[in-house]
Amino acid sequence: MQATVGELVSNLVTHFTNDPLALLMALAGAAFVGGASLFFGYLTLGAVAEFITPDVSNEPPSRAN
Repeated sequence: MQATVGELVSNLVTHFTNDPLALLMALAGAAFVGGASLFFGYLTLGAVAEFITPDVSNEPPSRAN
């Protein structure tokens, strides 16, 4: 049984208009997942940028004892 996109949207609109708490929970979940994804993307871009950029410091690398 396949539903069309229009039927799915209609079902979601009907569900969220009948139960406002469901809408709030769905929005909170989307915000949580979106925020975590943005944070992970930020960390990943920072790691890639640090890996790509050359080390231009004038100090020689420290030696382990």
